[in-house]
Amino acid sequence: LPLAPTGTDVMTGDVRIAENKYFRFGASANAGGSLIIGHTNFGSPVSQILENGTGDLKISATNLILESANAETYIDCNFNSSVDLYHNNVKKFSTLSTGASVIGKLGIDTTSPNTQLEIFNNDDLAATLRLATSTADGSSVAGEISFAFDETTVGGKIESVINNDEDGADFKFYTGGANPVVTITGSDIDFNSYTSTSV
Repeated sequence: LPLAPTGTDVMTGDVRIAENKYFRFGASANAGGSLIIGHTNFGSPVSQILENGTGDLKISATNLILESANAETYIDCNFNSSVDLYHNNVKKFSTLSTGASVIGKLGIDTTSPNTQLEIFNNDDLAATLRLATSTADGSSVAGEISFAFDETTVGGKIESVINNDEDGADFKFYTGGANPVVTITGSDIDFNSYTSTSV
């Protein structure tokens, strides 16, 4: 295929490259080139874009969509907005300015969650769900509620951490006011003015 040594060539038809042949761009320590685009068929056909040098492979677009050959979406990247992941052409995960959103059920250590949030630990027969917030400078835990279940505990336990105190000795329930309506300290339960002990 003769090309002009300088300037721009304009092709008015298709360019067809035989199987197991490649477009090769740039110089590289590998003789094959820095960027390789081609199609191989040695019993199992593969189309490939390969960054063969030491740099990065960048794909730039205002909006970027990765989809299947029959136009089902895998990933949808939107400029200054969300990055969306799809399963079987149905959106399941989106990034947000405030974090991320899961559409459907979320399973941790399980591939078949039965509830909106399911934590299943196969390794040590224990599971923990932790909700925590830090102090303003991020140096310590300001408040925490953890739900822990293991093979030796009947039912489970609820433990609180207040101001980095991890003994769970002070657990309080609020209904919107400044003061707790129920306080649990050790074996004592304080319902504001009424106290029941030895539960």
